[in-house]
Amino acid sequence: MRANGQANLQPVNNRLSHTEINGGVTIEGRHQREKQFFSTIPPWTELKRDRVSINALKSFLGHLLYDHIRSEFPAVVADIERLSLETQKELEILGPSRQTPAEQRRFLTRISSTYQKEVDKALNRNYSADLEALSILKLRMHLRQYADDSAKSMATNGHAKVFRTIRDENDPEFRRPADDLDNIYDWIRRYYLDSRGSELPGTVNPIVLQNMFRQQSSPWEEIAVKYLEISSAVHSYNETIFAEILPDEDVREKLWGIVSSREQETYDQAHEQLLKILKDERGGILQTVNHYSNHTKTVLAKSTKY
Repeated sequence: MRANGQANLQPVNNRLSHTEINGGVTIEGRHQREKQFFSTIPPWTELKRDRVSINALKSFLGHLLYDHIRSEFPAVVADIERLSLETQKELEILGPSRQTPAEQRRFLTRISSTYQKEVDKALNRNYSADLEALSILKLRMHLRQYADDSAKSMATNGHAKVFRTIRDENDPEFRRPADDLDNIYDWIRRYYLDSRGSELPGTVNPIVLQNMFRQQSSPWEEIAVKYLEISSAVHSYNETIFAEILPDEDVREKLWGIVSSREQETYDQAHEQLLKILKDERGGILQTVNHYSNHTKTVLAKSTKY
């Protein structure tokens, strides 16, 4: 055994065997036998008396432990102080006690107020300078991007047949990479001829116009439903902001369970309302108050022969 950089040998005699214990030899008897051994059996008799026996080893280990504790005590104190500060910070994050219903209401009110302030800042583009360029906390930016993408998609792919100018030329406003090879004017003429009935010469069956409109607007539903994916930006924002304002994981999970279920309900209601609007727009009576509609039809009537 080595302590303080020096070798410290502590010889001891073997402990009691099972035979000796069964024979009635006590611990005190064992100590007496050990003492006699080191006093009478060479070369052990040459060792210092304070270096041999169980009692000497016990005393030596006690002093060694004391020296070790005394040398390490400052580090232990520093660890205790550090843990105390960390615990205090965690308690401050958890906020005041919320054992009673009144305390719980105050806690939830504070959380609700903090959340509302963060949402207001996000919607008003009052972002923190520390946020990354595409941070999910930049909620208004992501909502605007969804709206722009949806508008672009509707302008480019919101019609089954690619529109052309009244001179039957490519219209750059509605051109798309994978243009339909079927000319829209050829499609209109063919559809008109295939749908003629008992109407008077020079007139068009209004049902034909309705059916053509519904076929031309068939991509609307897919584009509109895809726009509802905007809810994913709100969902991600809520997850992130909840983690910031609610460090208590148990409370956060319980509140998140309520909020996420409300999110799903809102999405389902929006989807249902969207389908109703699409049904009204595409399946209802076809009418418009846009004066450009009559003007365009007049120009087409002059330039198109059936």
